[in-house]
This record gives sequence, C-alpha cells and structure tokens, in this order.
Amino acid sequence: MKKISSLKRKPSPYKVTDKVRVRKSYYTFSEEYPVDRFQISRRKRLYSKRKKLNIVLSALLFTVLLISSFFVMNIALNISGAPINPPADKTKVDTSAIKALKEDGIRALYMPSDKLSDKEYVKDFIREIRKKNGNSVVIDFKNAYGKLAYTSLQNYAIIGKCNHLDNDTARKAIDIFTSKGITVIARIYCFEDPAVAETFPAIAVKYMDTDVNWRDNTTENGNGWLNPVSKRAKNYLYGIMEELYAMNIRGFMLESVQFPDGLKSGATYPGEKESSKRNEVLKSFVSTVRKKLPKDALLIVSEGATDAAKGNESIYFGSMSDVSVDAVAADTRERNEEITVNRKEKFTSVLSMYGEISKRFTKKIIIPVISTEEYSRSYIRAMKKNGYTSYILIDENGKY
Repeated sequence: MKKISSLKRKPSPYKVTDKVRVRKSYYTFSEEYPVDRFQISRRKRLYSKRKKLNIVLSALLFTVLLISSFFVMNIALNISGAPINPPADKTKVDTSAIKALKEDGIRALYMPSDKLSDKEYVKDFIREIRKKNGNSVVIDFKNAYGKLAYTSLQNYAIIGKCNHLDNDTARKAIDIFTSKGITVIARIYCFEDPAVAETFPAIAVKYMDTDVNWRDNTTENGNGWLNPVSKRAKNYLYGIMEELYAMNIRGFMLESVQFPDGLKSGATYPGEKESSKRNEVLKSFVSTVRKKLPKDALLIVSEGATDAAKGNESIYFGSMSDVSVDAVAADTRERNEEITVNRKEKFTSVLSMYGEISKRFTKKIIIPVISTEEYSRSYIRAMKKNGYTSYILIDENGKY
C-alpha cells in the first residue's frame, strides 16, 4: 500500500500569489444567488418588466413636458403679439433690387387680394402693369377690417378669425410677380382693425375710459380700432410684417398709422402716460418697424395728401414728416376738384401740393396715389416733368 504523500497531485491552476475572489453581494438574477433556478428566472422576468415600464414612463413624462413647454411658449409669444416664426435674417440681404426701384421710381397698380388665388388673373395683371409702364403691385395683405390675405400663426389672428387665404396660394402668386421682376408691396392697415379689437378688447381703443370699445363712424354700428399705445397691439403688427417678409414680400405700405379721429367722440387709450406725446408714439412705432425689417425692405407710410402737406393735429398730433421711411404715399383722391382742373394749367394746384409735401418729407420718395378715374397720360407727364416719377394707380375692383 502506497503512502498518500507519494500520490501524484494535479498542478493547481492558481498561483501561490493569487488571491481568492470573494463575491460580496449577489444580483437577484445571478447564477450564484442561493435560490433555485425557477426563482432566478422569475426575478429576471420581473426585472425586465420593471425596466421596460420605467422606460415607457420616462418617455411619457418627457413627451408631456415637451408638449407643455410648447404650449407655454406659444401662449407667452402670442400674448405679447410676437410671431412664432423666427425673425427674418438681416445679415444676408440683397438691396440691389430695392435700390434700383427707388432710383427708377415706384410705379404700382393696386390689385384686390381676393384675386391672389386666380393665376390667370395674376398673369393678365402683370401684362396690365407692363402697359402702364409699372414695376410693382400693391395688395391688401391686412385690410381695414383686420382680415389677412395669408395664414398667420399668431394667436390674435387665429382666434380673431383673420386668416382668409392659405400660405401656399399667397406664395405662388408672390412668386409669379417676383419672377417677372414685379415688386410686391403689402398694404397693411395698422391700428384700424375691428376684427382683433372686438376679439381682444384689452388692446382696443376705449370710450371715455370705460371697458366699452370706442367705434368710428365708417359703418352703421361703427368699427373698433387697436390702441396705438398698446405694446401687445404693436407686437402683433410687427409679427405680421415679419411673417410677410418671410414669404418674400419686400415692400410694405403702412395705412392708418394714426390715432382715430376721436377727439370729440370720447376715444381714450389705456396705458397712456400723461407725459407721453402721441406724435412720438406713432413715430416710434414706424421706427421699430424699420429696425425689425431687413435693409432690403421698402417701407412706405400712407397719408392723405393734405395731411402730408400740412400735418394733422387730430390724428397725428403734428406731422409725420420726419418718420423713418423710404417714401410717403400721398393719397390725392380726396382732392378731386383740384385734380380735374383745366389741363392747360398742367395741374398747377396738385403739383404745388406735391412741392409742399417734398419740403416736409425731405430725402423721401413722394408717391401720389391716384384713382384710375383721374388718371391720364398728360397728368403723368406733368408729374414727371416736375420731378415726380412715382405713383400708385388704384381701382378698387382691379379693373384698369
């Protein structure tokens, strides 16, 4: 019998220096866990289900937070009247086209906005512009009732039901004009806006410091106006122009940049400070429009011809002569008796009025606004002879 010590032993896989690994803890699904295999498998399934549930709950929570953030931002932006669209890029602009338009003269025809969806009419209208030696078109993208000829993303426009044309239709018409070298000028009625004034009375002109909206006498029941002092009302208008610029519109003609003629009818303006000057409120509004629009935007302010020549204390509280614009559109349609003077006198009275406007609006383009009923080639020649190469021809029905 051999001694045990003499038996051959297999060499140990561990070195003498190796330390034995001691597991301090177990995972519930580890093979070393001191339970049977069925319990291990069950724990694995429970862990997997719990993990999936946590992932689903995390995804739902993230989605809820994302949606909530969007609505909060949307409400905040629209309460201020700010546009949801990002502002137009002011760094990369081509000013050459507008520069050429200013040098050559702005010769525009007015086209009704309801014709934007009619491609054949648009094409025929371009031919009419060419016949009149024109280079631009004026279209109401925000009319005197607050209706928009495109779809705005702003809350005031959506809730006020101001959107009356889809953006694809508007863009296609704009693209047709621009492809033919015709500059589109958007006419914007600013504070004359019964649609938004009635829907959002907090930003409307009031009657005698009450909660009742002030109304003008343009209709049987009258129309409300936006308060020129209200920051939210002005932000809404800024947003409209930024949205239109993003749609490739480069001309903007501002109508009703004024306080409504309510000095004798009890119009009051919430938020107005005693020390503030109403004339400065209007000028500041236009200056902000100029700053918000890129350099290649053409900015025009529209006034009655007499107001442009002499100022108006009841609606401008002075003159708008030093406002930050490229041109003034002087509406001569109020002066029919002077436009129809004997042609042999070469429209002396009207041309004299243009001279008064030029003296006030220095370094600005004077654009007479003429009804097609008053239009004549001899009138245009007389204007051109006296240095006035710009004009806007208006037929409310778009028939020339």
